[in-house]
Amino acid sequence: MRATRRRRLVAVVAGDSTACGVGCGDDGRGRTRGETAAGEAGPTLARAFARGLGERMTADVEWRALGFKGADVRGLRDKLIPALREATEGAGGRGDDDDDASERDGRGRRASVDAVVIMCGLNDLKHSIVGRRSETFRTELRELVREVRDVVGDECVVVLPATPLEAATLFPPPLAWVATRMNDLWDEQKAHVSRLFAHNVLFVSKPSLDAMRERAAKHTGRVAESISLICGDGIHPNDDGYDAWARHIADECVPSLERALAAQK
Repeated sequence: MRATRRRRLVAVVAGDSTACGVGCGDDGRGRTRGETAAGEAGPTLARAFARGLGERMTADVEWRALGFKGADVRGLRDKLIPALREATEGAGGRGDDDDDASERDGRGRRASVDAVVIMCGLNDLKHSIVGRRSETFRTELRELVREVRDVVGDECVVVLPATPLEAATLFPPPLAWVATRMNDLWDEQKAHVSRLFAHNVLFVSKPSLDAMRERAAKHTGRVAESISLICGDGIHPNDDGYDAWARHIADECVPSLERALAAQK
């Protein structure tokens, strides 16, 4: 009996410090574990997203992370587009970390890209302190998505995930409630941008804290209520948080990716 050949997909996770993997290897109390539980290298968000897609779609998923620490959407337009163009051309091998950007390969290189996940919003939200409005973020994000699609093509699924800021422990009440509502307003702009494109631009709503803990419990075998999702800085996810978030994103984008792939046949 002949075995069914597995599909091969390529995914890029791009954006701010969450794409870089800031917080990976942190046990939630500021202590570094040195590597993930599986002993794998590279940002957890990208690896877990690729793994989640592979499991759901019975596919081998190549991945690359293009992260720029501290980048807002305007900065991503300057830095991400050239890096994405280079990545789609298959140039270079495994990237080296520096203070500004990180680049990682998973399972080699391929020219075409099936999905691009854009992690953004929190650094733009900081600009509201100096009067930057959510509408400005929406306009710049629309242009970033357009420029990404110019590089990867309209058949590639571009994913805009909302940020589950409720998991953060940095902000005490009532500041936590204000920060969460402001973050929701910026996430609403992502949803608005997704509706401006006819197809293959997907907004993914944020998972609840309970859902993230349940995912982490299933993955780790630990009791959900005992699991910390945030690293020692109080804002970035740790490996468990990234893994749960990434698998949520992967699950939500599978239907869109299946439709996009079917349309190419």
